[in-house]
Amino acid sequence: MKFHKKAFDDRINKVKYSISILEKFYKAYYNEDTNGTKSPKRRRFVNKLKNIVSKNHADATLIVRNSSDAKKLARLIFEFLRPSDETQFLTLNDFVPFFTNEEQAQRAFSIFDVDKNGDISKFEIKNIIISIYKEKDDIEKSMRDSGLALKKLDLIMKFLSILIIGLIGMAMLTEGYSTVMISLGTVWASTLFAVSGIITTIVENIIFLFISHPFDVGDKIQVGGDVMYVTEFGLISTVFRRTDGKKLYAPNKAISNKFIKNVRRSGTIIEDIDLEVSLNTTKEQFEELKRRILEFLKQHKNDFQLRAEIALKSLHDVGHINLGIMIEHNINFQDTFKYNVRRNELLLMIQSLLNELGISLYHENSYDVKLTCSNPAKLPIIAALSSNVQFPGQ
Repeated sequence: MKFHKKAFDDRINKVKYSISILEKFYKAYYNEDTNGTKSPKRRRFVNKLKNIVSKNHADATLIVRNSSDAKKLARLIFEFLRPSDETQFLTLNDFVPFFTNEEQAQRAFSIFDVDKNGDISKFEIKNIIISIYKEKDDIEKSMRDSGLALKKLDLIMKFLSILIIGLIGMAMLTEGYSTVMISLGTVWASTLFAVSGIITTIVENIIFLFISHPFDVGDKIQVGGDVMYVTEFGLISTVFRRTDGKKLYAPNKAISNKFIKNVRRSGTIIEDIDLEVSLNTTKEQFEELKRRILEFLKQHKNDFQLRAEIALKSLHDVGHINLGIMIEHNINFQDTFKYNVRRNELLLMIQSLLNELGISLYHENSYDVKLTCSNPAKLPIIAALSSNVQFPGQ
């Protein structure tokens, strides 16, 4: 219990508070509807939510079983909170009437406003509700797996304790006490020598799982070059699900000696995009590229922070510049699908800007040749290879 409290207390309290906010909004909606004050247009949502509501006398309790229920609940809450049918985003003012003071309303609002831009869309509410119940399931699975591992450890320790007590008791009740103890000591030393490797592995796994505690069920982690999700863990091995859907069974000893990057526990992630562009790229082109990227980020403020950096990392003598574009996402990369969608959009935007601004990417087998030739007829081959030959008078 102490381990569970230490490892999951913050996550459990956050999930409990989030669910209490959802129940507060639903109960407010439920009570308003029973009083007959809700418009006919919004009243139809009640029938759509019968399968996720357990009625107890005059009260209602949320029972969200899957993502479909979460989506329905998100739509209901958004429709209930928005002041008019034309409103596309919720603000802090829409939360204030349901709380005793603005501080409590701000705390509840921050749960849904993950990008910290001051407004909440229906899409954001849906994603947050789904993530809340997914987090609840992950915590339950992690507590179950850690509980099973601790029970196995407890059984091992009890068995060893009973064995030691039994041997000592037999020795004390037998004639020739010293002789028996020497014999038992010899047997015990031989046994320890035989199973020393197993004991060492178990001790290392206990330290890895319960002291280092690098991951929980549902966490997205990176071990070496492999990106995986934790689906189950035990004293001896851990089960992972790769991004292609395949399951991977790995001994804890094999991964305990490697660097583990935990994506779920990370904050917002900075995307560092490396490009190799032509040495002919001008300062004005770089500045215009940054300006256009910032315009894109403003249009997608729910996905990205409103800042970008362009760094010239190195100059190469073969005619190209190593360019770095750093953009910060509003979330981490726990959800691979969402990350790939926004990353693809970002890369396509950068590709389009490079083409529009005339910034050429460097290719290993291509050369940008600049020549000034007084008589191009004498250099037909070079002139043919170069698309940037400068002639007198040009």
